[in-house]
Amino acid sequence: MLGARLLGCRLDMVSEQATGAGDGAVRGAPLAVTAELVFPSLANHHGTLFGGAALALMDRAAFIAASRVLRRVAVTAGAREVRFQRPVPVGSIAEAQAGLLAVDGRKVRIWVELYLEALPSCERALAATGEFICVAVDAFEATDDSAEGPAMAAAPDAAQSAAAAPPAVPQPMQDDET
Repeated sequence: MLGARLLGCRLDMVSEQATGAGDGAVRGAPLAVTAELVFPSLANHHGTLFGGAALALMDRAAFIAASRVLRRVAVTAGAREVRFQRPVPVGSIAEAQAGLLAVDGRKVRIWVELYLEALPSCERALAATGEFICVAVDAFEATDDSAEGPAMAAAPDAAQSAAAAPPAVPQPMQDDET
């Protein structure tokens, strides 16, 4: 009986999305859905989900959606228009859904909607929305032939002088409007 009720929660959610009804109709089918139970360790002194924890959940969904679109290693370059619309209380499920807005070369814009699902009633409500910009990057791979590998062991003086040199400053990306 409990399993049927839980399945009913999921079926209600799917039918809301399919019809565009409800308080947060999504823009097309989501490419990623991730959920987390809100424990007290994720909550503030009001007993609701920390904004940073909500952003982290939304960012994970955006990353998965971007990775599926780009088929490359991606990182989050930014987030904009993030709006917190209602608190997510401890004991509820926070579910992030993410989908594609646009692709521009190696950059994608991803929409994310965060829903709260109250337990045990299964009532759902839109809690937050946002747009995430993700960028494909080349994977960094360390090998034994790197400067930190066997070459350092063979020339300890070179390793010490390299350690004394100031670290290289990363250059900003030449990407417009991230």
